[in-house]
Amino acid sequence: MDAEDQDQIVDDYDSEEDYEPAFIGAEGDDFDQEIMIEEGLSGEMMSEDDDEEEEERPDIPDDSVSQFRGHTDSVYSVAIHPTQPNLVASGGGDDIAFLTIVNTQKTDEEAKEQKELDTKKLEGHTDTVTKVCFNNTGDLLATCGMDATIKIWDSTTGQLVQTLEGPGESLDCCVWHPRGPVIVAGSGDGSVWMWHAKTGAMMNVFYGHSDAVVSVEFTHDGSKIVSASADQTIRIWDPKTGQVLHTIQGGANFHQQAITAMKCHPGQDVIVAGSAEGLISVSSSVSGKVVNTYKDHTEAIEELLFLTFLPCVASASLDNNIHIWDINTLQARSKIQLTAGVTRIVVAPNAPHVIIAGCLDGALHVCDARAGKILKTFTGHTEEILDLAISGSVLASASEDKTVRIWDIQTWLA
Repeated sequence: MDAEDQDQIVDDYDSEEDYEPAFIGAEGDDFDQEIMIEEGLSGEMMSEDDDEEEEERPDIPDDSVSQFRGHTDSVYSVAIHPTQPNLVASGGGDDIAFLTIVNTQKTDEEAKEQKELDTKKLEGHTDTVTKVCFNNTGDLLATCGMDATIKIWDSTTGQLVQTLEGPGESLDCCVWHPRGPVIVAGSGDGSVWMWHAKTGAMMNVFYGHSDAVVSVEFTHDGSKIVSASADQTIRIWDPKTGQVLHTIQGGANFHQQAITAMKCHPGQDVIVAGSAEGLISVSSSVSGKVVNTYKDHTEAIEELLFLTFLPCVASASLDNNIHIWDINTLQARSKIQLTAGVTRIVVAPNAPHVIIAGCLDGALHVCDARAGKILKTFTGHTEEILDLAISGSVLASASEDKTVRIWDIQTWLA
């Protein structure tokens, strides 16, 4: 790919011609009938070989709508199709990803029986699948692996489209461009890679970090790439040239330990990042300067989200707390104490004041960010929650217990 073609790809993502969305219908799709699911509260689907393991599981009430049990190891990532909330992708420590059509609502007692579930088993990775994510139109799914590859799949057929290679170590994070078929990933060797997902062409490589890249994002307008690393730095890159525009690092008011989470504002030139010591920095993606730091957490930051109804950030920490704090004044508007360390949080798209948190003890908490209180606690997972995804009132969770669970949170979105 010559420089002129590459510049065109980065500059012009408004054309819809090459990536029309593809959808899977409720009927008539070609998904294989392979994996079993069980709905509601009436026990768990198990094979004969799993009877002994089942006897050792703690007796925890299961509030989930349905559970997917296709994985044989921890499930590290889960994603929901952007327009079809019953299509869920997952990836795990068994080196496999799945595309699964799930049940998103509870049914009557007679229907709470084992049934075959439409699924596609996506095989090809040779090590843990660390991340799954749909592109903005939902026609493509990316699976990111510790085998240092990204695989691109057709979300309708489950067919492999491309295998993207290059990095020397594991890929732990990846992100799609907000408007086109370009994907960026961060590697354990400190490099950042950008590919054209449909052609498989490597568009650029970004070198500069001295330790693993833990998060990558595009800025809100797609014009820059931001990467955060365990080397305690944030770098802002020009995607066309591969040159670093700014390196944010050092100083008494910056991160003294590995950065663990990072997020770009969806509409402004603002970056927030959290680290292992519990500090959160607020920086400008234009100037590369640190604007503020928030220091009220006492343990590692696991997740950061911008709230849309207030100029606030929600920060989740292993100190068992979610803090809602004003990005301008640094004042905490509310602090929500949960039952265990918080591993993931998501915001309900139709009720932006509602935050759902997943914890180390396997519990899910639906919280009101305005009032700073827990509205509802859901149980079902027997081990820690590793990832969350939400679409409308449908919530999907991935866990160390090898399952993906589906939850209906409609009642709590008022």
